[in-house]
Amino acid sequence: MRLSELDRFNTIVIQCHDNPDADAISSAYALYCYFKSKNKNVRIIYGGKFFISKCNLEMMIDELDIEIKHVDELDKIDNEDTVLLTVDCQYGEGNVTKFKSRNVAIIDHHTDTNKGFELTEIRSNLGSCATLVWQMLLAEGYDANKNKKVATALYYGLFMDTGGFAEIVHPLDRDMVDALQPDRQIINKLKNTNLSLQELETAGIALIRHLCDKKNRYALVKAHPCDPNILGLISDLLLQVNDVELCVVYNELPFGYKLSVRSCRTDVKANEFAEYITKNIGNGGGHNDKAGGFISKEKFEKAHGDMTMDQYMLEIQREYFESYDIIKAEEFKPDMNEYFLYGKNNIPLGYVKSLDIVNEGAYMILRTMEGDVNICASKDIYIMIDIEKNIYPIEKSVFDKRYKTTDNKFICKYEYAPKVKDVLNGNVIEIQDMAKECKTRVNNEVYAKELAKPVKLFTRWDYEGYMYGNVGDYIVFAKDNINDVYIVKREIMERSYSKR
Repeated sequence: MRLSELDRFNTIVIQCHDNPDADAISSAYALYCYFKSKNKNVRIIYGGKFFISKCNLEMMIDELDIEIKHVDELDKIDNEDTVLLTVDCQYGEGNVTKFKSRNVAIIDHHTDTNKGFELTEIRSNLGSCATLVWQMLLAEGYDANKNKKVATALYYGLFMDTGGFAEIVHPLDRDMVDALQPDRQIINKLKNTNLSLQELETAGIALIRHLCDKKNRYALVKAHPCDPNILGLISDLLLQVNDVELCVVYNELPFGYKLSVRSCRTDVKANEFAEYITKNIGNGGGHNDKAGGFISKEKFEKAHGDMTMDQYMLEIQREYFESYDIIKAEEFKPDMNEYFLYGKNNIPLGYVKSLDIVNEGAYMILRTMEGDVNICASKDIYIMIDIEKNIYPIEKSVFDKRYKTTDNKFICKYEYAPKVKDVLNGNVIEIQDMAKECKTRVNNEVYAKELAKPVKLFTRWDYEGYMYGNVGDYIVFAKDNINDVYIVKREIMERSYSKR
C-alpha cells in the first residue's frame, strides 16, 4: 500500500496500539503531519485501560506538540469518507482496542497476522514502524527533514524500538538514521528521561530472577512489561557478569514476547541466535553482539503447546549449541573422497571499482542486508554484486583471476539497492548505476560438498567472525588453495556452479 491510496478519504483517524510506545506515537505523528499537508481532517487516538504516563513519552508529546487523545469509543467514522489507520499494530491482535469502521488500513512492522484487510503495508523485517513510515513518506516525495519535529519523532521511534540502535534489523533502518536531521537537544533530553524509578526497580527484580546454564555460559531473564530499551539495559548488565557470554532478556506482551539478545562469544553472533530462537514463530535480527526479536504468542502456542517461555528458551539454546560444527580455515583438512569438482557458471555479475566511488584512502561502509562492512578505497579493492544482490569487497588480484569484464552495464532489480556510505562526509551513495558487468572465467574451479550439519567457518581473511552454513548449503574451497575455504548458500550454488 502507498499513502497516496488513502487520498480518497477526507477524514483519517490514526490509531496507535493501547498504551502506545515511542515508535507508535512517532509513526502516527509523522503520518498526521503528512496528511495535514494534504489538507485532510486527521487526528491521532489510542484506546485501552491506561493513559500515557511514562515521563519520556510525556516529554516527547510536549516537546514535539503531538496531539494524541485517549478514547473509549468513536462516533461517526463508519462511513465511506473515513478511514481508520492503525499504526504499529493490527486489528485482531490483543494489544489494540477495535473500533467499528467501514474502512481500515494498517501500517505495521510486526508479523503479518493476515486478517483479510486490503489496505495494508506490513514489513516485519524492519526494526521499527517509524522506518516503514519514513520510507512510505519518501515514496510520496515528502521529506521528513523539512519538518524538524517529524525528523526528531521518527529518529526517536527507531532509537527506542531497537535498544538505542543496537538491535537494528534492516539496512533501511541504518539509512534512516543517516538521513534524518533531528533536533539533537530534544533527543538528548529524551535519552536522559528514559528510565523511571519503577523501571529501575523492574530491572533489579529481573536480574534477581535470572536462570543460568553455566556449561554454555548462557543467562535468561524474564522482565515485567517495560519498554524495549529496558530489556537492552538489563541484557547489557548481564553480559558484564564473568560467567555469562550469551544472554536473552524478554518480557511478555498481550500478543507475544519481546526479546533482547547479547553475545560476546566469538562462535555466536547475537543476530544469528535471535533468528534461530524465533524461526517460524517470530522474527529476529540486529548486530553481531547486540540483537533483538519478537515471538508471536499465537505461533508459539501452536508450535510448542503448554511449554513455558522459560523452558523453551533454555531448551532452544542447548539445541543450538549442539546443532553446528566449527571449522577453522588454517586447520582445514578435507577428506577429498567427500568433495566434488565444480566449475562456476558464466552468469553475469556486477562490480564497481572502489575508486569510482571515493578517492583513494577514503573509508567506506558497504551497507548490506547482513550488516555494514568497512573498507578502505584503493586501486586494489573492487566491490562485487552477486546474483542474490549482495555486495562484498574483493581484491583486484582475485577479481582478475576469477572474472573477465564486459562492456555492458550491470542491470538488476533489488529489494534493497546496494549502497555505500562515505565515512568522511557521511554521504550515502547508491552504486547500482555505477555497476559494470563481469563474467566467470572458464578455469574458475572449486571443490565442494553439501553440508549435512550446520557449520560455522572461520575463514583465513576474518578470524573474528564466521560464515554460517546451514544443512543443504555447501562448503567450498579453491582448487588451487585448500585454505581458501568458504560457505556458499544452496540456492546460489545451484545457480552459480555446475559439477564437472
